[in-house]
Amino acid sequence: PPRNEDGGRKGPRGTMPKKGVSAEEKRERILKIYHDTKEVYNLKEIESKASKAGVVQGAVKDVNTELVHDSLVDTDKIGSAVFFWSFPSKVYQQRKASAKRLREQTEVVKSSTVGLERHVEELQ
Repeated sequence: PPRNEDGGRKGPRGTMPKKGVSAEEKRERILKIYHDTKEVYNLKEIESKASKAGVVQGAVKDVNTELVHDSLVDTDKIGSAVFFWSFPSKVYQQRKASAKRLREQTEVVKSSTVGLERHVEELQ
């Protein structure tokens, strides 16, 4: 095939070949399915929905597992079935809790800094 201006190969009819979906895009697409539908899925169902959203079916299980490990998707086993879900409020609550922790840590650091500054003044 011919090359384009930057040296890369052109696809059919001179168009650029399609690139795969990045890992981050896969995560976003799968999370969007959960948040838009606000439903609970088994693995087969989320694989089907994600493949329609442009995520290769073979990658869905791994990406979904990453989302579970990152606490962005919840999971529960009921009998022999495993279910997955994530609601938009979960992300909001996580960010809110993270912001609160960071504010508390900032206050501790500020307090510590004031104490150290006083100590330095006393030593001078």
